[in-house]
Amino acid sequence: MNDDESKQAFNRITIIGTGVIGCSVACMIKGCGLAEEVVGVDSLPANLEMARRLGFIDRGLEDPARGVMGADAVIVATPLQQVFMTIEKIGPDMRPGAMLTCTAGTTLRIWQQIIKEVKEAEGFVPSFPLVFTKSNGPAVASPMLLQGRRCLVASCEAFDQVQVARVAGFWKDLGMDPQIVDDSKFEWSVAAGHLWPQLITQRVRQLAVKNEWELGESVIKHWLDAVGQSNDLERSYQLYSKKLNQLLTMLVEELTQLKRDLGGASQSQPDQAEGAE
Repeated sequence: MNDDESKQAFNRITIIGTGVIGCSVACMIKGCGLAEEVVGVDSLPANLEMARRLGFIDRGLEDPARGVMGADAVIVATPLQQVFMTIEKIGPDMRPGAMLTCTAGTTLRIWQQIIKEVKEAEGFVPSFPLVFTKSNGPAVASPMLLQGRRCLVASCEAFDQVQVARVAGFWKDLGMDPQIVDDSKFEWSVAAGHLWPQLITQRVRQLAVKNEWELGESVIKHWLDAVGQSNDLERSYQLYSKKLNQLLTMLVEELTQLKRDLGGASQSQPDQAEGAE
């Protein structure tokens, strides 16, 4: 049996959220012929029209419930704060046994809430592609964003292990590198590799503006440009607040040690010290 024959076959895959990640996934599904039909769902008609015109999806719908009807697999490619509400809407209309995953790094606490409130979502398995782009929208979607990249698939004793394996197999069939990890490592990876750097960058940006630093083409300018600026992460920070607080504590400890190493403890006013004779 060759690789193509061993791939999962889907009649219809629905992707909720036609931003850069959702459309990149759709493009890869199309490229490897994993589904007969790809349906896109988004509250923004312009995104749906562009995704359709670019050939990423076959049909576009604004209503999530209608979008998942008859789908063998559903990928929720929305921001983290929208995952619960989205699955709550689509649950009653999902096909029994349909694969259900996300790309947002859903925490165990949210997963538990989803399973408790939405009976049809009992096989839900959170995923998180370890990729980043500061741009969004269908126009910048590309299979190259995800091809060969690592994708975390969450697991714990409470998860349906058949579905965990199925989700991991889906990402592998798309050409990604799925890694099944326990829920703790999953959440640490999302917090440390995605949210924490953006949180720190946000604060550094505020310092630069407040102190009117001349950035030119400096390292810090390139850092801020590389990460970009997002205004919709506050809810994600709250959902990951425990992990982020632990990471901030670790950073403070490292910076305190660095300050000692640099002699900062004995030079509270470095500018005056440098100017003194």
